[in-house]
Amino acid sequence: LKQKQRKTPHEGRWDLAVPALLLVSTLALAGYGLSTGFKLALYFVPVGLLVSVPQLRVLRSAPVSKTWWLVEHLSAMLVSCIATLTAFLVVNVGRLTGSSGSPLVWLAPTFVIVPLIIYWQRLFKAGRGRGR
Repeated sequence: LKQKQRKTPHEGRWDLAVPALLLVSTLALAGYGLSTGFKLALYFVPVGLLVSVPQLRVLRSAPVSKTWWLVEHLSAMLVSCIATLTAFLVVNVGRLTGSSGSPLVWLAPTFVIVPLIIYWQRLFKAGRGRGR
């Protein structure tokens, strides 16, 4: 939130380090998944790319609107909700059924919430997301 007043591309190394580290980790996860055949690792590669690349793009470019920071902040909060729900489902479905290894259990929150995030971002960027 401290960046919401910026008008130029962001150049802070620490703020760029987090999405850059996520991108590097995602690429390493892809390599691991491909080399070992571990499919679950490969399922999370698109998620890592869909989070890290847009964050790097936003930080490295000048803001396009006054509310860019709100869209980014709320999107990041919803991505955190995906992580929390995924952990909750994996642990609890595993307790109920004895197995939590199903890709559907791991990816269900992503399949449900990501389309909602995209829809909400489009509405907000079009100027229809903040009440009339």
